Amino acid sequence: MKKATTTFLFCLFSLWSFSQDSTLATPSSQNNTGKKSRSLDRFFTGGDLGVQFGTQTYILIAPLLGYRITDDFSAGLAGKYIYYNTGDRYSNYSYKTNIYGGGFFLRYNILDDFFLHGEFESLSMEVPYTPYQTRRRLVSGLFLGGGYRQWLGNYSSLNLMLLYNVAEEKYSPYQNPIIRIGFDIGF
Repeated sequence: MKKATTTFLFCLFSLWSFSQDSTLATPSSQNNTGKKSRSLDRFFTGGDLGVQFGTQTYILIAPLLGYRITDDFSAGLAGKYIYYNTGDRYSNYSYKTNIYGGGFFLRYNILDDFFLHGEFESLSMEVPYTPYQTRRRLVSGLFLGGGYRQWLGNYSSLNLMLLYNVAEEKYSPYQNPIIRIGFDIGF
């Protein structure tokens, strides 16, 4: 719960910092010079940020770049970096790793603020090889679910998603269900 609260507050602060003034003109009224400039209005960026400190340290940076193919359907690419350290100063056990990778996502709006979300991800991470050694390997996941979008102006939103990893591998760093809080910022 502490992790979810910290992630929520961090994302909320990030959105507040980057959100645009709702009194700005809409993208279609800012530039009517042609199709080329309007296609740029369909791009959006954002991602997830997360931190947890204590007996386990977890730092997540997951930027994304998306494109609205239609008003209801969007697709994009996502990157991911996770620093994970579980060290107990009272015992000799310690595990520290850097996990990185990326994937792509599809999102479909079913109502104004509700959407379906599908995502494929491949992460490079260290997994146990022998009792005292690890070896880096690719671990994939296929996430399906939905979410709710809370608008924070004309161009920014906070997204709350509930996802399920339907292709869960043995060394997956996730436990089902996955609750994700992120943000989108349009251009």
